[in-house]
Formats: sequence, structure tokens, C-alpha cells
Amino acid sequence: MRYFRSALLLMVLCTFFAYHTTNAALLPVGASVRVSSQAAGAQTNIDLRFQMENGVSTVLDTISVTFASGFSLASITAADIDLLHGSAYEVNETIASTPAAGVWGAAISGRTITLTPPTDVGASEIVDGALVGIRIG
Repeated sequence: MRYFRSALLLMVLCTFFAYHTTNAALLPVGASVRVSSQAAGAQTNIDLRFQMENGVSTVLDTISVTFASGFSLASITAADIDLLHGSAYEVNETIASTPAAGVWGAAISGRTITLTPPTDVGASEIVDGALVGIRIG
């Protein structure tokens, strides 16, 4: 029961944003969150999966994940984050601390991780309706 309550709280309080859209949903339809550990103070792996209503086609189209209070991202770096997308999560993007040509940037501030598209982002970086997976840990 504790796992269910913790996972439900995480799902309710995680927020995904695509900044070029005008409305941000609490959790996109069909979103799933898997957490490997519920122990307080323990490191955990998190797997977020959702469908991107509006894709990523400009450098302003960032993706942000905000965690509930009580989560610490202090030990997370860009190397701990994977971004996958496509009809079967077949595209695995390169992530670094700052975006560059062909490289997504990952900024971690407080309880929020913001993924910024590459500086040479194209119209089909992540297409409308694509499945998106973010793995942390």
C-alpha cells in the first residue's frame, strides 16, 4: 500500500511542460511513472513515459519535470538522464549539461529537471503525438 500511495503522489505531483503550448497538464493522458525504490533517503531510478501532444521543433520547446517536495535531485547530473522518443521509443538522444548541435541540455534546479533541445533543432526533433520516455537514475 505504501508503494501505491507514494507512486500515486509522484504521478499526481510530477508536471510535464512543453513551453510552446499554452496549457500545461498535470499528467498527460496515458502517462506512466515507475519508481524503483520507495525507501526514504534511498537512491531510486525513475521511468516517466507519456505522449507528447505538441512536439519539439524550436529551442524554446523545453520539457520540464517537477518533482514533489521531499525529492532531492542533488546527486542527479545530465549523465543520469536518458531521453527516448518515437513510435517505440527508438530514438535515444544525447544529453549534456548544456545544449549543443545534436545534443540536448539538462538543467537541474531544485526539484525541476529541464530538457532543452539541441541548438540545431529541426521541425521534427520530436514530432506531435510522439511517445516520450525520460529515465532518471
